[in-house]
Amino acid sequence: LTLSRVIDLDVGKHMAELQEISDSAAREYSLETTLETVMQQWEPVLFEVKPWKDTETYIVAGTTVDEMQSLMDDHIIKAQTMKGSPYAKPFLERITELEGWLLNTQEMLDVWLKVQSVW
Repeated sequence: LTLSRVIDLDVGKHMAELQEISDSAAREYSLETTLETVMQQWEPVLFEVKPWKDTETYIVAGTTVDEMQSLMDDHIIKAQTMKGSPYAKPFLERITELEGWLLNTQEMLDVWLKVQSVW
């Protein structure tokens, strides 16, 4: 698109509409970037387990458990915020899947930690 073509199209008449489209696209991009970042942060995460005393029972171990719970809480809030955004429609399925995975993982970890606390 050349400058002369832009002038011929009299783009100035449509500046408000173009600005609105540009703003919406920027917000969708920001939301998509946040979604990708959250998903990528969970790819390398492993739950460390170790044998409990001299049994064949395993417990969640390591100092990373608290960090994971904190990260999970933060990401659940982000997923719910993204889901409520008017710009979420193109990504709604992925956001809903992420939110479900985070909530299920949080519930599983909470139950596991509750059970192992009574040992």
